[in-house]
Amino acid sequence: MEADFTLVPIGGLGNRINAICSVITYCKQKNKSLKILWFKDHGLNCAVKELMFINPEISNVEMCDAKLSDLILRDNPRRRNFWIPKFFQYFLFDRRIYINEVDQVYSHKKTDFGEIDHYKHIFMINWGAYWHENEMWKSIMITPQIKNKVNEIMNFFSGVKRIIGIHVRRTDNLLAIKHSPTELFEKKIQEEIDLYKENVRFYLASDSMEVKNEIISKFGDKIITAMKASSRNNKEGIIEAFVDMNVLSQTDKIYASYCSSFSYTAHYLSGNDYEVLSQTDYS
Repeated sequence: MEADFTLVPIGGLGNRINAICSVITYCKQKNKSLKILWFKDHGLNCAVKELMFINPEISNVEMCDAKLSDLILRDNPRRRNFWIPKFFQYFLFDRRIYINEVDQVYSHKKTDFGEIDHYKHIFMINWGAYWHENEMWKSIMITPQIKNKVNEIMNFFSGVKRIIGIHVRRTDNLLAIKHSPTELFEKKIQEEIDLYKENVRFYLASDSMEVKNEIISKFGDKIITAMKASSRNNKEGIIEAFVDMNVLSQTDKIYASYCSSFSYTAHYLSGNDYEVLSQTDYS
């Protein structure tokens, strides 16, 4: 399909989902056709067909995994590909929105993307949500494989009145490490236990096995989690992370790390309660 708008979502799962749902919103409002090209990379090494698809009720939107030709023609131009795609994109698209412009808009150094409605072929690299509408996250649906894994986990909470999601982001997220220490989550877990006694259980999602072991050692069978070391560098790790995101979305409330698109995307998928735990005033 030759689309009016071509989107290349980049970043992690949360960033990409936000970009996809946001641009779908814009294209629906402006009656533009949309093609979403999903590139695997070192930060998200998994094909989109393994994770999600576009809601069949939405028309004129195609999402697919990038082909070899797309690496040359439509990839994000950067040092690793010697900016070669940018040359071809100059001829393929009459409005090109690259990451530097996206960053400027999201940081408010630039007010918006300008008058883009009249362009015939728009190309965009995006990692977040700019255009919004209510329930826009329902634009995507999870694959049966992901859904089955989520249901298997949710069965562990059968009969529990209150289910709490805990997302402790670590590894490369320095802001989350700095502003959301593990002690804050442990304090909230204890407060929930004191209040709800045997009627509460917790789903713990984290990219740190050390954090998982520490919290389980303190709260035992109150904690449900996947005891696997996940990695964004392989398909299994990404699938595990996406399962985590969708389980978090089905909890009654999420306690989240500071500055993590993963957990707030989980919140937006269902609209459950959400609280950032931070030792600063940023939350």
